[in-house]
Amino acid sequence: MEGNVRRDEVSLGRRSTKGGPSSASRAAGSVPIAPSRRNRTYTVNEASQLRGRAASETSVQYEDDLDYEDDLDYEGSWEESESVERDPLRTRLVIIAGALAGILIVLVALLLLQTQRRGQLAAAGNAGGASNSGSALPAAPIVGRYPPDFTLTTLDGKSVTLSSLRGKPVWVNFWATWCPPCRAEMPEMKLRYAKFKDQGLVILGVDNAENPDTVKQFTSSNGYDWTFLLDSDTAVGQQYYVTGIPTHIFVGKDGIIKAIQVGGIPGTMMDRYLGLIMN
Repeated sequence: MEGNVRRDEVSLGRRSTKGGPSSASRAAGSVPIAPSRRNRTYTVNEASQLRGRAASETSVQYEDDLDYEDDLDYEGSWEESESVERDPLRTRLVIIAGALAGILIVLVALLLLQTQRRGQLAAAGNAGGASNSGSALPAAPIVGRYPPDFTLTTLDGKSVTLSSLRGKPVWVNFWATWCPPCRAEMPEMKLRYAKFKDQGLVILGVDNAENPDTVKQFTSSNGYDWTFLLDSDTAVGQQYYVTGIPTHIFVGKDGIIKAIQVGGIPGTMMDRYLGLIMN
């Protein structure tokens, strides 16, 4: 009969205007399900199936939400891990770049200093080569250029000027009595001077700031008879940039430096250098 409810059926009604279930939906055995446009009668089995389907959809939705949140957490942790791994690499790159920049700055500074030094030497050489009268001489000794001019006093108190010896081969030797290499090479110098002095060879032994009596006693006792000069304040040594003794400057008859040698030299090398200035 219409309007009668069977024992195996339940009635589900519309929600009230206040949002709660209707009086029909609160009947015994009823389940609150999404409202429909019209009242419908469901069997208990149908209601159970609908309830299970709704619960299943809710569970699926919940699991999907969890998966989505897990994905967000995973991606976030992955990005943090990648950032942590990149930070040490970035630090190393910054350190390497700074080191390379420092090395480059040092190399540029050294290059500039070397260029400046070469420019000074070239200017000094050009000034010396511009005049043959000796009025303009370089500030430093350079092979192929005129030597710096100087005037010093001999052991006898006479003055000797280098430029006044133009036309003669000149061997300038910076030395001292306390210098072992200087003392060791002087016997060989004595032999060469005896051989070439009649051909005009002049040896100027420039002593490094020693007492004149000390120099005189040493030279006379060993029979060294070439010209010895006293560089009392080492001004000439500084003018020639002498940083170690013995230092040898070989000047040709034309007044041009033919060779420069720092340190002691054996007899065979003396002969080679003398060959450059005697001819």
